[in-house]
Amino acid sequence: KKNGVTLTDEEEAEVQKKLQEQIDSLYEDYADKVDESITDEAEKRAAEEKLLLEDLKANGLTYDKYIKSIEESLRDQAIGKKYADGLMAEVTVSDEDVQAYYDEQLAYYQERYAEDAANYFDDYSSYLTNGGLQPLVVPEGYNYYKHILILDPEEGEEKDVDAIVAEVYAKIQAGEDFDALIEEYGEDPGMKNEPYKTEGYILSEANASDYYEEFSAAALALEKEGDVTPEAVQSSKGKHIIKKLGPVEAKTLSLDEVKDVVRELVQSDKEDALYEEYLTQWKEEVKIVKHYDRVNGVK
Repeated sequence: KKNGVTLTDEEEAEVQKKLQEQIDSLYEDYADKVDESITDEAEKRAAEEKLLLEDLKANGLTYDKYIKSIEESLRDQAIGKKYADGLMAEVTVSDEDVQAYYDEQLAYYQERYAEDAANYFDDYSSYLTNGGLQPLVVPEGYNYYKHILILDPEEGEEKDVDAIVAEVYAKIQAGEDFDALIEEYGEDPGMKNEPYKTEGYILSEANASDYYEEFSAAALALEKEGDVTPEAVQSSKGKHIIKKLGPVEAKTLSLDEVKDVVRELVQSDKEDALYEEYLTQWKEEVKIVKHYDRVNGVK
């Protein structure tokens, strides 16, 4: 605001859209508290509103005051972001910056996996969960595996695991597709989600401890691509029928393969550094005074 940053009509409309989304979310929080006998949508909304107003009143707030505070917060966030985006416009990323970052990360992964190849599994798993830059080096020794897990019966559940396992093996021996059998019988959710559904789990001697001990031992004992464990392997979870797929290709990813992601990461790092510079400057300008003696009881 000090720098004259205001919102355009389009940006203000976006604020109002987000406000409405938050209002709708507020009501949804009370949906499961409304009497199930109320089926009319208008009546349900009225009942949700009543519950919301009761909670606001208990906290010394009115509906208008509460919604106004949300609206002002959203508008302030939009103005702040617009100002910050303007400051970040001065950040540029050169090809040299991208190359330097790639070289630094490549050296890091090479050293990390030379020290312990099991680190690849941790980094690969983190990449699948969080995104970002995938490991630039894939060490040797990893293979892909898929399995059909038949869970042990829960207490009171009637389930003949051995009969199910026998049925699955009969279908494997009859030449039925392993992936189709995973879909039909498998009870490991991971095997039905990408990338594991397509590629399988990765396993080597280095990261055997990341899986059930019995699973790892049986999987690593399979010699050839396409081999299936001759009998189901019992773990604390259930029985596993494991198939060995192809090896994970040992390779080093080139800069061209990851250039876009690297550029985004360099851009983000530069923006963070620039923001810290501005933040330090702003703190100095407003001359913040901290009275630690007034909060020395706060833990």
